Amino acid sequence: MITLIHQIASRCLKCKVPQCSKNCPVSTPVPDIIKLVEEDRLQEASEMLFANNPLSAVCSIVCPHERNCFGHCVRGKKSEPVEFFKIEQLLSGKFLDDYTPPLIEKNNIRIAIIGSGPAGITMSILLSLKGFRVTLMEARDKIGGVLRYGIPEFRLPRDIVNRYEPILHKLGVQFKPNTFIGSSITLDDMFIDGYKAEAVNEGVKFIHLQQAIKLEKDGVKCIAVNVEETERGKVYEEDFTRVRKVPADSILVAIGQGPQGAVTADSSVSKTHRGLVDADENGYTSSKGVFAAGDIVTGPKTVVEAVAFAKKVAGEIEKYCLEN
Repeated sequence: MITLIHQIASRCLKCKVPQCSKNCPVSTPVPDIIKLVEEDRLQEASEMLFANNPLSAVCSIVCPHERNCFGHCVRGKKSEPVEFFKIEQLLSGKFLDDYTPPLIEKNNIRIAIIGSGPAGITMSILLSLKGFRVTLMEARDKIGGVLRYGIPEFRLPRDIVNRYEPILHKLGVQFKPNTFIGSSITLDDMFIDGYKAEAVNEGVKFIHLQQAIKLEKDGVKCIAVNVEETERGKVYEEDFTRVRKVPADSILVAIGQGPQGAVTADSSVSKTHRGLVDADENGYTSSKGVFAAGDIVTGPKTVVEAVAFAKKVAGEIEKYCLEN
């Protein structure tokens, strides 16, 4: 592993204006990482990657590298670009296994993070490192959101996603699975319970086992798909007796998507005409103390774009909590 990392690092031209970093949504400090690698300071390089992007282990795998660092590498003009994402993947994967959190002096400010997708995990880690008492709430039984339920396992191994749960635990994040905000528990209820700020990162709702049969003006008509376990594996069969319509403003991919409970149930949080949360560039919503990030604000984006927005919003939440 170390040999491969050094081989890749040796190809970097050390550009004065590194286009790789400039075109990375989270501005990964590629030249600084390369320098640490060449000096055999791999632990420091790993720490720098994690501090800049807590989901570096994920992004190194699922990022559209051809649009970001790899695609803008100057070396690519005459030869193969530097495969920095391979360095990132090797360093970040090992870092998750060996992660030991720094000593953190916790304050008494409680923050609720709703949704454990890319934005939720990122904000939980960053705000915990700042000393806040974070509670991460998830409607399902495991963390990950789109990382677990939206990206196929052959594209992103579940083992990578699973490694974040013990890290959150080490940081003191209280994880509440199977907690759906918006039905019996509302955003206002959580303020009453003592939370200073709330961040909604629910993302999108995935509707599984539905086959689209007709595209209509205001949605997609679907039929159910039954799954049967056989000796040869799973068998999928369309059931034309079970028809439903999935509302949609625009049809992007073959899944239904839309904001979930916390937003649809809380009228104090303004929505856009598309049904997304109306938040500014810093994540502030129309409801005091309620912030939003992720796909629930922007619509479907890449994981690294979700991380970039979540980092900005986490900084604003910190400022809000300390000033109010």
